[in-house]
Amino acid sequence: MSNFNVTPSGIRDVGFLLEDEAIEQIKMLCHQHLATFHQYPQEKFSGQGIVMCAGGIKYYTCAYVLVKHLRYIGCHLPIEIWHLGNEMSNEMINEIEQYGVKCRNFYDISPTQLSGVMLKPLAMVNSSFKEILFLDADNIPLKDPSFLFQSTEYTQNGAIFWPDYWLTSPENPIWKITECEEYQVPEQESGQILIDKSLCWKALNLALFFNERADIFHKMLYGDKDTFKFAWIFLQQSFHMIVKPVATCGYISDSDGFTGTTMVQHDFSGQPLFMHRNLLKWSVTRPGEKVWKIVRDFIPNAQEKGYELRYSKNGHFYINLTGDIADYSFEELYPQLEQKLLDILNEFRQKPSYARFLQYAHYLDERFDVYNKFTLEV
Repeated sequence: MSNFNVTPSGIRDVGFLLEDEAIEQIKMLCHQHLATFHQYPQEKFSGQGIVMCAGGIKYYTCAYVLVKHLRYIGCHLPIEIWHLGNEMSNEMINEIEQYGVKCRNFYDISPTQLSGVMLKPLAMVNSSFKEILFLDADNIPLKDPSFLFQSTEYTQNGAIFWPDYWLTSPENPIWKITECEEYQVPEQESGQILIDKSLCWKALNLALFFNERADIFHKMLYGDKDTFKFAWIFLQQSFHMIVKPVATCGYISDSDGFTGTTMVQHDFSGQPLFMHRNLLKWSVTRPGEKVWKIVRDFIPNAQEKGYELRYSKNGHFYINLTGDIADYSFEELYPQLEQKLLDILNEFRQKPSYARFLQYAHYLDERFDVYNKFTLEV
């Protein structure tokens, strides 16, 4: 994306400025939208659950691995998987719903022009759950994440966010729009978000509005991720940002050196909790390809921090951290995990239904409009 320009020190600078008059107009637009909000509909939502977006072969494959893994580690939370139109065949819906999953179509709620990451807050707003753990489909918890709903940090704030690598430039107009100067608060990484809708209804809907007006806000923010944090800041709504900085997990390549493929997010005590495999998704992982070898992290109170985002000769983007770093072996801590996930992936690919879904996805992409509401069966 054009607004992803990061300095070696980790400052994301979009090179996009606004006059004060334009900033005031955007603030007024936000307040006008907030004036249309109704009270939180108590009768509409209930319970706790996991929400994800996973239409199409790319993200369905990731979701299948994630769902099977969640059940394997003992997570019994109900799950909603949201998709757009005919991105999922009826066969694949039936396949995954046997694991305590409900597949939901955005078009069954209302027509939408949103796509991609912009759909994430729309799924959260319309989910049947009162309390939501949103997970990107390529995100793997290292243990049952259900405990997060009972944490003091969550019950006191109603929202838990996790940090990204970057800081938003102080020159970014979003700071003036939200009337905030806390420039050292890290950007948000939205691969995992914990929200109590009854406490954060207005802020969540404002985040959705920021994505509906991507023509404005995505020029300042990188996709959906910081639309949540800055919506909360705009409303002075409390949230808890995980303190431990994100680390990266990867492997050593002869051509590229350390090659980080996965964001390592932590719990409240600084222990690894989520493996967000955002730079090498399961859908394009080769059979038996292991990449979770080494975790690279900054040491506590690191003074020198460097960030390198590059394209690997192995065919994917990767990140490397430099400066005051420490490495440790992921395989020693979790010796069987990656192989178990690869076994789930292989099991999925061996199903006759997988071959049919590949054909379905091919026809969908090459012959039909993926956003049409009709259901295609092949």
